[in-house]
Amino acid sequence: MKRALKLSSGIAALIMAAGMLFSPAAGASTASDLSTLSTPVRLWDSGRIVWEKNAWGIYYNVNRYTDQLTAGNWSGYAQDNNGRRIYFCDGQKLFMNNYVVTMFISRTRASWC
Repeated sequence: MKRALKLSSGIAALIMAAGMLFSPAAGASTASDLSTLSTPVRLWDSGRIVWEKNAWGIYYNVNRYTDQLTAGNWSGYAQDNNGRRIYFCDGQKLFMNNYVVTMFISRTRASWC
């Protein structure tokens, strides 16, 4: 009986240790929720934010004039109304004079960075 009790308590301790090893820490962010760890891409006009995103993707119909772009922790490009792409990398601040139509924010660090 004592041997069975020791065995069952040993198994319980092993299961508990495995649970702590494989469960995420409280408050830890997942790989799909990168926005909790980053600063958004922002378009500015005359010192105020006119557009911002904190997630990767292609954003059509941005349709904003901007005099400045801050990349935050993201890389990608802004496409203006002439079809020109303005590439940016993490942490950059670009002074612009463009009407941005589309934004592409890369899920990973862009190849041009």
